[in-house]
Amino acid sequence: MNGEKRVRDLMRPCAEYARVPETSSLREAAEVLRASYCPAGEPCLGRRTVLVTDGRGKITGLLNFRALLAAVQPDFLREEFYSPQWRFVREWAVPVFWEGLFVRRCREVANRRVGDVMYPAGLIGVEAGDPLVKAAYAMIKHRLETLPVLERGEVVGLIRSGDLFLEMARVLGANGGPRSEKKAASP
Repeated sequence: MNGEKRVRDLMRPCAEYARVPETSSLREAAEVLRASYCPAGEPCLGRRTVLVTDGRGKITGLLNFRALLAAVQPDFLREEFYSPQWRFVREWAVPVFWEGLFVRRCREVANRRVGDVMYPAGLIGVEAGDPLVKAAYAMIKHRLETLPVLERGEVVGLIRSGDLFLEMARVLGANGGPRSEKKAASP
C-alpha cells in the first residue's frame, strides 16, 4: 500500500444529499434541488445533485443541473433527432426564434417525471474501494462532475470532481499539503 486514498476516503455519504422520488415532476425536483443548492440565508454554494429514489426508498439515480438543462433542450438541437443518412450540421438547426424558447421549454417539461431524465445510478459509478484515478477516468470519459459510489451494488455515497481536485492539490503540496521528499533535478 502506498498510502494513496481510495474513493471511500473522499466520498460524501448519501445522508448529505436531498432525495426525490423518481415519480416526482421536474417542477417538484427543481424546487428540492434549488433548496439544496441555495439553503435559506446562505450563498448558493450547496449541493448540485439530488438522489432519486424508487417507491421503496432505494437510490436509483442522480438528478443534477445538467440533467435538468438537457431536459429543456429542444429535440431539433439533438443529433439523434435527425436521420442517420442526414449530415447533421448544428448551424442549420439553430433556430432564429431563440427568444422565449427557454421559458417555453421549461413549462413544457415541468410535469415530466424525474425518472425520465435522471442519470441511472448503476449505469456509471465506482466502487468504494476503487483507486481515485478510476473515478477521475470515469468523470472525464463520461463528462460527469459527480459519480455514485457503490458497495455490494448499493449506492453509499457520491464522489465529486471537486473532491478529487482537493486531493490532487493536497498531494501536489498546495496550501501546505505533503510533497514528495525527492527534489526534482535542476534543469
